Amino acid sequence: MDEMGKPSGRKRLKCSGTGGAVFRARLPITLPRPAHPAPPRPAPRHISPVRFLHAPEHHPWRSIPPPGTWHWVPAGYVLHFGRGSLWQVICSLLLLSLLLLLLLLLLLLLLLLLLLLLLLILLLLLLLLLLLSIITIIIIIITIIIIIITIVITIIIIILSYYHYYN
Repeated sequence: MDEMGKPSGRKRLKCSGTGGAVFRARLPITLPRPAHPAPPRPAPRHISPVRFLHAPEHHPWRSIPPPGTWHWVPAGYVLHFGRGSLWQVICSLLLLSLLLLLLLLLLLLLLLLLLLLLLLILLLLLLLLLLLSIITIIIIIITIIIIIITIVITIIIIILSYYHYYN
């Protein structure tokens, strides 16, 4: 018996995946031992870190890819340098910087296209304003013509009525 008054040989375990079911287990719970122990890791040789990362003894399920190719490793995408010569590393870094420069140029091109679209919208607004001003001028001219015609007709009516009155 323990300090709570329960038998010490058995304890209740709750299994979280069974909706709160309670199981009885005898403690200590022992995990099964592996049938074969893991083989010892080989000692690292004096090779470049990139080559060591892709050494077949560390990734036996994957063969070493050809130099200069991207491939997936558990840490992320890695550019494989082959045997790790300094010239290949420099070329790969230059290629990476060229890709970043191309990405920057693409972003600048998109910004330029956005600016051109904005200028096109402003030009369309100016054309609309010009069209509205032309329509306004035409309406003003038509109004002036109607006023002149009205004045002329009024003068003719006055003259005709005066002539008719005195004759």
